[in-house]
Amino acid sequence: MREKVLRYIRERRLMRAGDRVCVAVSGGSDSVALLRVLLELRTELGIVVSVAHFNHGLRGEASEADEAFVAELARQYDLEFFCGRGNVRDHALTSKLSVEAAARELRYRWLTSLPESHRLDEIATGHTLDDQAETVLLKFLRGAGTRGLAGIYPEIAIGAESQDPFQPTERGPEEPLHWDNDPRQPGARIVRPLLEVTREEVELYLTALGQTWREDESNLDHRFARNRVRHELLPLLGRGYNPNLQRVLSDAAELSRAEEEYWRVLVERELEARQRIKTEIPPRLEPSTGVAGDGTAEAVPLQSGVAGQRLSVERELEARQRIKTEIPPRLEPSTGVAGDGTAEAVPFQSGGPEPCPTVPEPASKAAERTEGSGSADLQVRVLAPYTCHPKPALVGGGSAFPTRASARLGLGDFAQLPLALQRRLLKRLLESQQIPADFQHIEKMLRCALGELPKAELPAGWLAVRQGGCLELRAPQAEPPLSGYEYRLPVPGEVRIAELGLTLRSVPVPQAFASEAGPPDTLLSAELIGPELIVRNWCPGDRFWPLHSKSEEKLKRLFAEQHIPAERRPSWPLVLCDSQIVWMRGFPVARAFAWSGSGDAVKIELL
Repeated sequence: MREKVLRYIRERRLMRAGDRVCVAVSGGSDSVALLRVLLELRTELGIVVSVAHFNHGLRGEASEADEAFVAELARQYDLEFFCGRGNVRDHALTSKLSVEAAARELRYRWLTSLPESHRLDEIATGHTLDDQAETVLLKFLRGAGTRGLAGIYPEIAIGAESQDPFQPTERGPEEPLHWDNDPRQPGARIVRPLLEVTREEVELYLTALGQTWREDESNLDHRFARNRVRHELLPLLGRGYNPNLQRVLSDAAELSRAEEEYWRVLVERELEARQRIKTEIPPRLEPSTGVAGDGTAEAVPLQSGVAGQRLSVERELEARQRIKTEIPPRLEPSTGVAGDGTAEAVPFQSGGPEPCPTVPEPASKAAERTEGSGSADLQVRVLAPYTCHPKPALVGGGSAFPTRASARLGLGDFAQLPLALQRRLLKRLLESQQIPADFQHIEKMLRCALGELPKAELPAGWLAVRQGGCLELRAPQAEPPLSGYEYRLPVPGEVRIAELGLTLRSVPVPQAFASEAGPPDTLLSAELIGPELIVRNWCPGDRFWPLHSKSEEKLKRLFAEQHIPAERRPSWPLVLCDSQIVWMRGFPVARAFAWSGSGDAVKIELL
C-alpha cells in the first residue's frame, strides 16, 4: 500500500517538498491509515504532517472518545493537532439539511478555514477507492450525467465556500485548474491520496502495523442510503455480476472527469461566442463579410467544424491571414492577447446571420483556470487542453455574460451542432444566470431553441423564448393579481395549480426511510392528516403555527418576517387539513401535525 500511495501522489502531484499537509482524521480506519502512510512517506516526500479532527457531537460519549483517540495519536507522533466542533443537529434544522449533509458541510467549512489560519498547503482526506465506487453508484441511482459520475476528485482548490466538497463548484463557470510548466501555484487544496486503495487494503495495512482504529456504529445503520449501497447493493452486484465492480466504477469516474474537463472548456468558448458582443473590426474587412458598416459586428457561434456553410476560398483565406485586430484594453495579456493590446484574427463563423471575428487561444497550452462567480470556493485542478481567455468586456463596460435581468444565446447553426453540445450549451447558459434546472428543463429549452416550442417554462419563474435568431432567457415578472383558488390534494397524489403554473405533490414516506427524506421539519405525520388535503391561496386573517415557533401567528406577519413581497402573498399556496393550515410554502410544517419520529410520514413537494 505504501508504494501505491507514493506512486499516486507523485503521478497526480498532490504534494511537493516543503508542503505543510494536515491530515483530516476521524479515527476510522481510512483516515488513520492515511496518517500512518504519510508518516512513513514524509521524509521521502519532504512534507510536514499535522492532524485535524472535527467533533460532530452526534454520538455522545463515542464522539468524545473519537476525539481523545485522535488527539492521542497526534501526541504519540509529536504532531500538531487541530480540533473543531459544531452543533450538527441545529445546523440541520436551521439550514433544512439532512443530518449527514449538515455534518459534511460544517466539517468542510472548518477544514477549509485551517490553511489560512495555520499556513497549510494541503488538507488530506482518507477517501478510498470504495468511497469512490459508492459515490458513483449513488449518483447514478439518483440520476446524474458525467458531472455527477465524475465522483470524488483527487484534488480540489480551496477558495471561498462550496456546496459540494467532492466536486468543482457549480455556482458559475466550472473552469479547469491545473499547473502549467511551473508546478507550484498559490492556494491550498484538499487532496485524496487513497483513491486507488481499497478499504480491504487499508485494514490489512493497519493490521500489519498493529495500529488500532475506531469504529463508527452509524456506518452500519441501513437507514442511510450510502450504508445500504455499501453493505447490500455493492456486494450483491459484485457477487452476481462483476467481482471487480469497485474498480470499474472508479475507472468510470476517471473517464467522466476527463469528459467534463474537455466539455467545460469547449462549452465556455462556444457560449462566449454566442453572446452578443460588439467587437471592433479592421476597416480593410469588407461589409460583404457580414460586418456592419460602422465597423462592428455582433458575436455569433464559433465555427464548430460540424455544421454551417463553408466560407468561400477567398474569404477563408482572408480570415486566416494574420491581421492585427484592436482589442479593448480591459483584456489582459494573460488571455493570449499580445502585450501591445493586439491579437491575431481567426476565421469568421460562416453559418450564422451575424459573423464576427474572435480572439484565438493556444490549442495546446495547459494553464491554471480559477475563474468563478459569486462566492465560489472549492475548484478542481485538472489538465486543460488549452487556455480559455476570460470573458471579454463589452464595449462601454459591463460583462460578456448578461445580468440576471436577461440572457441570450445566438442560434445560428445551433440545429446542426451535436446533441451533446446543444444540451451543454443550454445548461451552461442557465448556470450563468444561477437558474437550477434538471434534464427535463434542458429538453424543453432544446425544443424551444429548435423551434418546436414557442417558449419553455423554467424554475423560479424564468422563461426561455425563441426570439429571431436567439434564444432568450427572461427573468420572472411581477405576478398579476389572482382570484382565489382551491383544489383537492389526495394522499398520496398530486394536483396542478393552474394559476401558479406549479404542481403540488404529497409523497408517503415509510418510517424506515423518513430520516433520509429531508429535514424533519418538512415531514407531516401520516396518522394525523388523513387521505385528502385542501390546497388554496392565502386569505386575510389566516393563522399558522410552524414547527420551532413559540406561538401561532398571522400569515401577514410571517410573510413580513421572511421578506416575501406583498404582490406575491395573495397567491401563496397553503395546504390544509380540514380548516387548519398544515403546510405553507417556504416554512416548516405545522407544529401540531409534524412527524414525531415514529410512524410513517408524508412529505409535501412543490414541483
